[in-house]
Amino acid sequence: MRKNKIIELISLVFMFSIILAGCTLGGSKDIKTGVGSDTELQSYTSNLPFEMPEVKTPQFANKDFNIADYGAKSDGLTLNTEAFAIE
Repeated sequence: MRKNKIIELISLVFMFSIILAGCTLGGSKDIKTGVGSDTELQSYTSNLPFEMPEVKTPQFANKDFNIADYGAKSDGLTLNTEAFAIE
């Protein structure tokens, strides 16, 4: 019985460590845009064996939209494709 508790405790500590490491690693990308810095972008497009125009990082307005205003329903059953449709 005591051996099972020790194994359970070790397993929990191990899993917590993995989760914590996963949450703190990486992350050079901006969470909102999913795009890294312009310097990171330039590192992929410099010293190429061909001519390539400079790639500009797109800029989007910082706006939030409630899709319920466009006909979406949050019942878990409705297909809300029309609420996402672009006119």
